Amino acid sequence: MKPTRTMAPPGTYFVTFSTWERTRLFVVEVYAKVFLQTLYGHRRQGSFQLHAFVLMPEHIHLLLAPANEVTLERVMQLIKGGYSHKFGSEFGRKKEVWQRGFTEFRNDVLCASVSLW
Repeated sequence: MKPTRTMAPPGTYFVTFSTWERTRLFVVEVYAKVFLQTLYGHRRQGSFQLHAFVLMPEHIHLLLAPANEVTLERVMQLIKGGYSHKFGSEFGRKKEVWQRGFTEFRNDVLCASVSLW
């Protein structure tokens, strides 16, 4: 049976997700640049507000707030799916890029502190 997620409520989230089998994908500069293009492209389209992020060799941390009427799940689909598609078309790789799912944390204290930045 496939695991299910409940829909995340609106707010600001700290999100973490990893590359497939923790492959050190982002030590390759061009792979990192394509990820940044994907991330910034969806931010420009208004899918989310990006407060901060850390791009590590094999995982990513984001602090973001989905736009009104955009779920956190949809934002993650845009980021991860958008990168996978672009990665495959630009580098001809038809293999897994990401581990399934993501981990998120939402806290009212975290949300309040973000407004001070």
